[in-house]
Amino acid sequence: MKKKILIIDESEEIHEKLGKFLEEKGYEVYHSFDGEEGIDKIFKIFPDCVILEILLPKKLGIEIVRECKISPKVQKIAFIFYTILYLREEEIERGIFLKGNFYSFKVDAYFQKPTESEIIFKKIKEILGEKEIEKEIYKILIIENEFEIISSLKKILEEKNYIVEYAMNAKEGLIKLEEFKPNLILLDYILPDADGVEILSKIKEKEEIPVIMITPYGAEDVIVFLLKRGADNYISKPLGGTREILLKIEENLKKVKRTENILISKMLEMNHFLIDSYFKKEDIEKKLSSIEKEIEKKFLKKIEEINEKYFNLKENIVLIKNDMDLLIKNFEETLSDIREKFYNLKPEEEKFPEKVRELTGKIREGLQKIEALIYKIKDKIYKL
Repeated sequence: MKKKILIIDESEEIHEKLGKFLEEKGYEVYHSFDGEEGIDKIFKIFPDCVILEILLPKKLGIEIVRECKISPKVQKIAFIFYTILYLREEEIERGIFLKGNFYSFKVDAYFQKPTESEIIFKKIKEILGEKEIEKEIYKILIIENEFEIISSLKKILEEKNYIVEYAMNAKEGLIKLEEFKPNLILLDYILPDADGVEILSKIKEKEEIPVIMITPYGAEDVIVFLLKRGADNYISKPLGGTREILLKIEENLKKVKRTENILISKMLEMNHFLIDSYFKKEDIEKKLSSIEKEIEKKFLKKIEEINEKYFNLKENIVLIKNDMDLLIKNFEETLSDIREKFYNLKPEEEKFPEKVRELTGKIREGLQKIEALIYKIKDKIYKL
């Protein structure tokens, strides 16, 4: 049965690259893009291992680990932090401060981005009991054109558990520099296809790697020249004592450690920036959410006001229609009455003047009613 890996990270690139790599290695890979979705999936699929960022949207990776470690259902799941933050060993053991809050946690491994997928894969295998723990040791690249010198140096170094690679010319050496990624280089001053000084310059341009030059015995002027051009130390050939060679190598490997300490200091500074940025982003999101809610509230209130006015308008229109109907009815009744009276008038009758006056009164009365209704309708229209 395939083992299950859950990746929790907002970066699509991480899901694409690392997820695809782990699937090719035979794992069943699941994906989440924020903390809340991630912890839901943990309790649904019960993965064997979770790889997660610390600074996740919606819920911090540290909070996910803490919640899972106190739950009997998922507390045995392996957790690996794969984060943009640099963590010191004591922080991994004890916990870290984020914006004044202390977070303690226990994870099975920690990697800082970017880390090669192969390295993370090896650690997963180790955690899940698929492979023995591998001890990290230093890697040394020898660029030398004499095989006897290479063999002697290789034997000395491998007896001290260094990982050794070699190249017999400059071209091959530069290729292995990229592929092997050594911690230190032993470089011959004279190579068949290039000047050793030229190669020294190229290495120093690309990498902060200690370079020990292999020089002809007694060539003091050459040694001074090479040290000025950036070489960290030298050994002479034919080779001297093993102790001297190892001391020079160990001394220069300490420079690697010092360089690492400088990088650590810079990464810790970067941590503060990243953590501040994360919480500022959260604050901005909260403010935006608050503004959205306020706008929505005002919008709904405005809609209610418009609806109220619309219903009032509708009611007034109905009332106006009723008044108009009444006006037309009164007008028709008045007109009908006038017509009847007018046609019944007989000038020869004695009471003709009285009937004319009566008719005139009726007309005036009808017109007054009509006029009153017109004013009433006008008043309602003006109020709309």
